[in-house]
Amino acid sequence: SSTSGARLAGEEEVLATAQLEQGTQLYPNPVEDGQMKLIYTAESSETIRLTIYDLSGSLIDRRELEVASGENLIEYGVADLNQSIYLLKVAHGDQVETIRFKTK
Repeated sequence: SSTSGARLAGEEEVLATAQLEQGTQLYPNPVEDGQMKLIYTAESSETIRLTIYDLSGSLIDRRELEVASGENLIEYGVADLNQSIYLLKVAHGDQVETIRFKTK
């Protein structure tokens, strides 16, 4: 009998997050010169939502972008952000991944 379906919900969530993080990359981190780049790999053309939060949970910025199937390079200007640590949430469909980044 297979035990793969018997995983706890928390474990599935961790695995899904790990898989997503392999697909989206943010660089440089820490962000320099007010410009960060994201490499986002999409299975098909879709709309993604990018939101930046500070560590207190306040919404800093929100954008929606159309991406093409395959690898997408997204340039994101963050020159107006103070030097701090932020959370970038990348949402597509019903999946959300969170990437921590720092600004210099």
